[in-house]
Amino acid sequence: MLEVETVNSKKTKDENVKLAKVFKALSSNIEKNNELLDQLFELTLESESNHQGLAPLRSILSKDLSAAREDKVTVEIKLTFMKINDIDTVDQKFQSEIFIQAKWHDHLIKPDEKVFEPSMMWTPKLIILNIDGSIEEEHIDYSILHSNDDNPPRVQLMWRFKAFFKENLELQHFPVDVQDLTISISTEKSIHEIEIIEDQSSLSSVNTQAFLDASEWNLYNHTESYRDKTTVEYARSTVHSILHIQCRVARKIGYFVWNIIFIVFLIIGLTFASYSIEVDNGDRLAVNITLFLTAVTFKLVVKQSLPTISYLTYLATRRRWKMQEKDKLYQEKKDYIERSRMSPRGTGKRKRRYPPVAQPRGSLESFFESRY
Repeated sequence: MLEVETVNSKKTKDENVKLAKVFKALSSNIEKNNELLDQLFELTLESESNHQGLAPLRSILSKDLSAAREDKVTVEIKLTFMKINDIDTVDQKFQSEIFIQAKWHDHLIKPDEKVFEPSMMWTPKLIILNIDGSIEEEHIDYSILHSNDDNPPRVQLMWRFKAFFKENLELQHFPVDVQDLTISISTEKSIHEIEIIEDQSSLSSVNTQAFLDASEWNLYNHTESYRDKTTVEYARSTVHSILHIQCRVARKIGYFVWNIIFIVFLIIGLTFASYSIEVDNGDRLAVNITLFLTAVTFKLVVKQSLPTISYLTYLATRRRWKMQEKDKLYQEKKDYIERSRMSPRGTGKRKRRYPPVAQPRGSLESFFESRY
C-alpha cells in the first residue's frame, strides 16, 4: 500500500513540474505579446496623427521576432537515412525517411532556461535543396542541453520527415552502376551568419536493415559528406552554406541478365539458323526480317524500364570494389571516434579539425587520414 502511495505521489510531483514549465513558458509568451501590442498601439497613434496609413504597422508585423545574433554560429549536422523506400531510375528520384540532428551553442540562453521557443529564439532555419514535392510525416523537437563547464548552453534540433528527393543518376556503368543518394542541407541565412559542418562527435549513418528496395539494389554501410556554397537557389547574391550528405547503392544485375541480356542473345543466336536454309529459298529472307522485327519490338517493350540517356553504357566493376573499401574506411573512422571519446586524452579540451570548405566527392580516405 505504501509503495502505491509513493508511486502516485511521484507521478503527481512530475505532473506538477511539467505544469509549472508550461505556465512559465506561457507567461513568457504573454509578456512578449504585450510588448508587441504596446508597439502596435503606439504605431497606430503615430499613423493617425501623421496620416501615414498602415505603413508602420506593416513594417513591424513583417519583422522576424526571433532573436538575432551578431557572431557567426557553427551548426553541426548529423543525418541518418532511417528508411529508403524507392529508387526511381526513370524519373531520377528516390523516397526516404530522414532524421536530422542539428546542434549549436547559444550564449543568449539563460542558465535556468529549460524550454526552447523557436519563434522567439535563434534558429538556423535549415532547408532541403533537392526535395521533390512536399514533406510528409514531419516531426520537429527542440531541447536545451546545459554543460557543467564554462561553455554556453547547447541547443539540439531533432527533425524527422519523409519525402522524395531529386538525384542526377550517373548511368555510364549501367546496369552495374553505383549511385549516390544525396541530401543537400542548406539554410536561409548567409554564410557570414552561419556555418554548417558535419557533426564532429557522431557520424552520419544509414539503416541498412530497413532498406525496402533490396530486390534491385545493394545498400552500402558508409556515408560521406562534403561542403559547398551557392547563390543559385536564391534571388539575391548572398552566399549560403550547403552540406551534402550521401549514401550509396549498387544495382543488382540479375534482373537485367536474365530478362534482357539473355533474351537478346537468344534472338541473335537464332539469326544463325538462317544459314541452314538454302540460298534459293525465299524463307531465308523472311526469317531474318522476322527476327529483326522481334528485336525491335523487344527493345520498345524493354525501353519502359530503362533510363532515358543519350550515351552508351558499359559494364564495369571497379567502382563497386572502391565502395567496399570505403565501407571499411567508414568503420575504421567510426571506431577511431569512439576510441578518442573513451580515451583519457579525449576528455580534455582539444582543437577540432573541420573538413575543408569545398570538399570534393570521394574524399573519405583523405579526411580519415587527416585525423591521424
